[in-house]
Amino acid sequence: MARVYDGQPWVRKPVPGAQVLLHGPNGSTVLTTNAGGIYDVIGLPPGRYNVELVNHHDSEVYTFDLKTGDVTQATFLIKPE
Repeated sequence: MARVYDGQPWVRKPVPGAQVLLHGPNGSTVLTTNAGGIYDVIGLPPGRYNVELVNHHDSEVYTFDLKTGDVTQATFLIKPE
């Protein structure tokens, strides 16, 4: 599970409809956050993954190695324009 927030770390507002790019061993997919700024993926195969926000070139890229049975989380903060 991961969340996307807008604003500064101390004033977190969920970003509904944000697009998140997930790239891994089986290719790439774009996920969309729900009303709470959350997206969730279940059943990913083990391997190395990159996760980043679509159309937010200044956002961080998270890279992680997923092993069988792992659960991982990430939080993205979209910087105000």
